[in-house]
Amino acid sequence: MLRQLELSAIAINGDECWYFPANINRLLYKNLKTGELRDCGIVPWESEIASLLYRGIEYVNGKVYLIPYAARSIAEYDVEKGIFSKIELDGNFIQGKKYLFHACFSYNNKVFAFGVHVHKILVINTTDGSIKYIDKWVENTEKILYKPKGILSRKQIAYHNNKAFLPLFYGDALLSFDYVKESVELIRRNSNVSGYIGACCWEDNIWLVAKDGTIFCVDDKQLKKELIFAHKKEDEIVDEYIVKNADGVKVYTSDSAKVSMGESVPQIVAGKYDCVASNPLYNAFWSYDTCKVIICNGETVESLELPVEMNDSVLGQIYSNGILLNEKKGFGLEEYIMDICRWNNE
Repeated sequence: MLRQLELSAIAINGDECWYFPANINRLLYKNLKTGELRDCGIVPWESEIASLLYRGIEYVNGKVYLIPYAARSIAEYDVEKGIFSKIELDGNFIQGKKYLFHACFSYNNKVFAFGVHVHKILVINTTDGSIKYIDKWVENTEKILYKPKGILSRKQIAYHNNKAFLPLFYGDALLSFDYVKESVELIRRNSNVSGYIGACCWEDNIWLVAKDGTIFCVDDKQLKKELIFAHKKEDEIVDEYIVKNADGVKVYTSDSAKVSMGESVPQIVAGKYDCVASNPLYNAFWSYDTCKVIICNGETVESLELPVEMNDSVLGQIYSNGILLNEKKGFGLEEYIMDICRWNNE
């Protein structure tokens, strides 16, 4: 039976889409042109019921790479053979780390992923399956973070001129990663904010959303700031992501009631969203209100339904774990109650 469950990561290649649920171990596929759905199976070395195993997916040359978040290794899925393979990580630096990597993208047969509690950039060479880590920037960066061992960033990245701009979550700074040269520059700012959530590029400017809701438009070279608007509230983090569209920028936020709108500010899209992909081609957000994925490619915005096929065994496990208590919007309250009654009577 099909259910709309919360997703943690997606990847789109043409008309093909791979996606992973947030609370169960299952790689899924949908052909966006024909509507064909396919269950690619579970990652065999992970538990069937698990939360946030992977928070990034990349498709490169016939293989799907699952970037480990709560998982402890990379999962590589061969699309033609339908086989999962494990790519091991260095066990020393992942010990004691809650979450590993999330934001990811691919370039020139390599997959790049940014660390969460692991302050490194992961590089997967898809031609030979080897991995390496870029971390020479870490010491200087941790000196300016007010939580040096906290999470490095949220998931959204801005891309411009072969560089990925990663806003730091616990510091008034960005990492500028040149993915052609594979070099990193730490860019410090003086905006009196404690960190950032979202970032995008539009018209040679980097747009940043601070944790308190302040939005900045900064030049990609000088990083000279221009304040767009702010809706600060003490001791509260505002979950906001920002994207380019054909007319300007949009802010996807769960806190739009605090925003004082004006003609010069970005368009506010109310609701509760989570970023499930951020790469040079598109941003993708899971909508908790509609249980759909919103795809923003810089020109258009598209809403996708990406269902999950579940048998009674898996359905029973996720009922017993209480996962569906927060998922009922995805398939209707009436159907939810009927499933509960059917399950309890069996």
